[in-house]
This record gives sequence, C-alpha cells and structure tokens, in this order.
Amino acid sequence: MPLLLSERLGVTMHTVGYFIMYLGGVGVIVRSLLLGRMVKALGEARLARLGVVLLAAGLALVSFVHSYAVLWVALTLMPLGTAFIFPCITGLLSRVVTSRDRGLYLSVQQSFGGISRVVFPAGAGLLMDSFGRAVPFWVSGVLVLGTLGLMGLLETYGRQGSG
Repeated sequence: MPLLLSERLGVTMHTVGYFIMYLGGVGVIVRSLLLGRMVKALGEARLARLGVVLLAAGLALVSFVHSYAVLWVALTLMPLGTAFIFPCITGLLSRVVTSRDRGLYLSVQQSFGGISRVVFPAGAGLLMDSFGRAVPFWVSGVLVLGTLGLMGLLETYGRQGSG
C-alpha cells in the first residue's frame, strides 16, 4: 500500500505511518467497543459475512484511490471487516468442530492465516511488478469476496451440530 499511496497521493516514508496507525486504531476501537454489540445483534455468522463484504470492499476500493476521502473510506472498511471476520470465524469453528478435534482445527486455521501473511504479500509484489500497483488490491477484494460461499457452509454445518 505505501507504494500505491506514494504514487497516487504523494505519501512519503515520513507520513505513511499515520495511515498504518489509523488502520490499527480503527481495528482496536471496533474490537473493543463495537464487536460484542454487533455479535449480539447479528450473530457470528451474519457478522462474519458482513465483515467479508466490508473487507472486500475496502481492499478493492484501495485500488481506486486518487483522493484522501476515498482512502479514508477504504482504510475504515478494511479494519472493520477484519474485526468482524476473524473473532466470529474462530467462535463458529469452536462450536462446529467436535471437542476432540477443536485444537487441531483452530491450529490449522491459525497456520493458514500465518502462511497467507507470507505467501500473499509475495504474490502481491509479483502482481504489482507485472500489472501495476493497484492490481493486488482488487484481486484481493475478489478473493476475499469469494469466501462468502464457504461461510454459508460453516453456518449450515453449525446448525446441524457436531459438538
């Protein structure tokens, strides 16, 4: 993101930290003040799906950033989405997987998360070098949106019960 922001908005290495700090700050505020209320209001499955839509929209929107207004919207949607997705998915998994296998599945979930934090930035760099700085963001948005179907399966399996 710093390369795209530098190219389009003139963000420098001296100012990019403010944008990253905003991303983190929104995530902390949402998780500490809003997440519990949202889970109670919507339930984990619906909130996770809403999170997917928000995260996908924020990622895709970054690829269209040419003004600070659009950037702030994108940088607000992304941490909202992640704050709604990940705790809810962990909660759903802890209920739909048998108690005997729960640790294994939660560990696999975390392992895939860790692997993706290594593999996807490398892939994003390749996309950026080959097709432009905005491409990894809309590709990521499409990939994240593609997980909505999997979330429906998790909710259906959860209703059947397994624990």
